Amino acid sequence: MRPGVEVTIRDSTPPRSAPVDIGVWLVAGITEKGPDNPAQVGGMGEFESVYGGRVASSVLYDAAETYFREGGGSMVVSRVFGLAPVKAEVTLQDTAGTPAATIDVTAIGAGAYGNDLDVEVVAGSGGAGTINIIIYEDDAIVERSADLVTKQDVLDWGQTSAYVRTSSAGASALAPKVAAKAPLVGGTDDSAAATDATWKAALDALVKDWGPGQVSMPGRSTITAHTDTLAHAAVNNRVALLDPAVGSDASALAAQGLSLRTNVNARYGGLFAPWAVVPGLATGTTRQVPFSAIQAALMARTQSANVPAAGEQGQARFAIGLVQTFTDAQRQTLMDSGVNSARLIYGGVRSYGYRTLADPLTLKNWLGLNGLRLIMDIKNQAEIIAERYVFSQIDGQGLVLSAFSGALTGMLLGYYGEGQLYGRTFEEAAFVDTGSEVNTPESIALGEIRAVIGVKTSPFGELVAIEIVKVGLTESLAV
Repeated sequence: MRPGVEVTIRDSTPPRSAPVDIGVWLVAGITEKGPDNPAQVGGMGEFESVYGGRVASSVLYDAAETYFREGGGSMVVSRVFGLAPVKAEVTLQDTAGTPAATIDVTAIGAGAYGNDLDVEVVAGSGGAGTINIIIYEDDAIVERSADLVTKQDVLDWGQTSAYVRTSSAGASALAPKVAAKAPLVGGTDDSAAATDATWKAALDALVKDWGPGQVSMPGRSTITAHTDTLAHAAVNNRVALLDPAVGSDASALAAQGLSLRTNVNARYGGLFAPWAVVPGLATGTTRQVPFSAIQAALMARTQSANVPAAGEQGQARFAIGLVQTFTDAQRQTLMDSGVNSARLIYGGVRSYGYRTLADPLTLKNWLGLNGLRLIMDIKNQAEIIAERYVFSQIDGQGLVLSAFSGALTGMLLGYYGEGQLYGRTFEEAAFVDTGSEVNTPESIALGEIRAVIGVKTSPFGELVAIEIVKVGLTESLAV
């Protein structure tokens, strides 16, 4: 109806168009409820609708609220389960004289939350033989089907429900009979038994189709968790935001940073400390959240990939403090060890480090997180352009290679115009080569279209120095 309001609830799937938003935060974590597969949410209200409320064993709810309150725009959430998750379920009986099982109604995701769902079958409004399926949550009606007639109608409806799924039970071909409200039972996510393997499975579910962005296991601080997240970022063209254990002191953090520096994928992420303090759920209380939630939001707020989300661009809006603070000497040691530390400046919380975990002696070109994010963005855009040339005719005049080069060059010119690539001229800042040294007769014969891109990403000012000279009254100020 127009004018009016339309609200759609769905089990989100990876987008069909190429994702280009590098501000998305992709996370794996334990939630109260939600679908088995990752889903995208655009605000805290949607997060609560899909994934439920706060869970005592998880920081994800608090991290999500912090991310959105800090200005983050979109999250993709992948649920973590234990070894034996179970979806709550109930079986509906058919209309035969001696009723038999016909439809299983199952919660859309594993978890005890499914035990709060009930299903009722009532007579429809379309005359004899029509039925409606009603879903209750905590005794409140949350969903009602249109008029259904056949068993297949019920099966089809269940594939679009926001709360349940329907499947065939038994050999009956009949529709369910009218029946009183019945609870779904047996649901558990078994999250207490979650292992490194089930956490990694949730991370792996965030497939590359979800696009670029920042990726985290909020609050997870083990070597295995960090290794898995860095490897995921490297394979899926993302930036890993890692968290230490809450309350880790400066020496422990420095040791952790130096250890991560030896990781083969160290250049694909950064370690951020300490945890932050945010307002609690009740007035006068506070909560502690991993800094990855704030850093992800700060990155989402920046207008270009190469602008550091730190310093003045790293000013927090929701955080009110830090779990601990470090001295200048400690912060220097942490930075030298690959740890980005936040600071309290002018009464506010600021992100005050923007380095990857790359070794500055062997991978100095990968030291800045801004450069890493810019390369992530360029790679994503280049892949989108390249996709247009799959199955292109490779002509002998070099027209398709020239067009490919022009498209890539045009893309890079946009970054250069914004100052993200470094050089007095574009030729000093970047190049695209699709010439005969790259596209050889042999590679063309194999049906390959190739390009080499070179870029200089603009650095950022990590130290700003000012010299003040006090001049005597009788001395000249002239230079």
